[in-house]
Amino acid sequence: RRIVTERNHLRVRLMAMGVYSTDSHANFVYLPMSRRPWREVFADAGLQVRYYPDGGARITVGELSSTLAVLSAVEKSLA
Repeated sequence: RRIVTERNHLRVRLMAMGVYSTDSHANFVYLPMSRRPWREVFADAGLQVRYYPDGGARITVGELSSTLAVLSAVEKSLA
C-alpha cells in the first residue's frame, strides 16, 4: 500500500507540473518522451531510472525521498 500511495502521489504532483505519466499498477511510473530528454533531466538526481529508445523513462517508486528527488529534477528542468 505504501508503494501505491507513493506512486499515486508522484503521478498527481507530476500532472500538476504538466508532466504526463501513464497509469501503472507496479512500483514504477513511465514518462513518455518529453521536450527535454529524460536522461538529461535525471542525470544528477541519483535515481533508478530506465531509459528507452523511444525517449521514455521508467522511474522506480520507493521512498518519499526518491519522489522528492524526481519532482525536484523535473521542476528544475521546467525553469
